[in-house]
Amino acid sequence: MHNAAPPILLNPLKHHLGYVKGFILQASVVQDLSKLLQTIGTSQMDLYTGTLSIGAIAEEVKQWLQEGNLFERQHFITYLNQNEGYHVVELSDTSRWVLREGKDLQRYAHIHPARYSPHSIRVKANSWKTVIAVRLALGEGAHHLQSINQVRQIYLALSPIKAINTEKGIGKLLLMV
Repeated sequence: MHNAAPPILLNPLKHHLGYVKGFILQASVVQDLSKLLQTIGTSQMDLYTGTLSIGAIAEEVKQWLQEGNLFERQHFITYLNQNEGYHVVELSDTSRWVLREGKDLQRYAHIHPARYSPHSIRVKANSWKTVIAVRLALGEGAHHLQSINQVRQIYLALSPIKAINTEKGIGKLLLMV
């Protein structure tokens, strides 16, 4: 999976709509789909819908780290520990990103969109996983509830949904991807 350059850790499948759109267009085989989508988790999250690329986001965060003399891992961690374990930085497009300590020694600055940030939406992980799986397994276009539920069952081991509403949830997300 593509990621930003170190020291930035960003799960683009979970947090970047533009990346997911490109990923779906380039994916030719649905291999290990359930394993791949496990990285999304099971709770709610924020999905960046803006126009900044992953590289641009990473560069702006790296610039902030350098300007704050926080580019060294230990300086960054010390700073976070003095600030409740996280920091929120605003980028050039007014989106806000949370910086936390990453577990990887090389990618120690774990970032994700801040809750209710400009250019982001709050989504349920299982809805987002469903949308990605449906697009990868069934392609673009409208899909019937039955085919969506088959994808949920086969690839995600999720229970069926009762309806699709284009105003919210899976229905709204399908229109975005």
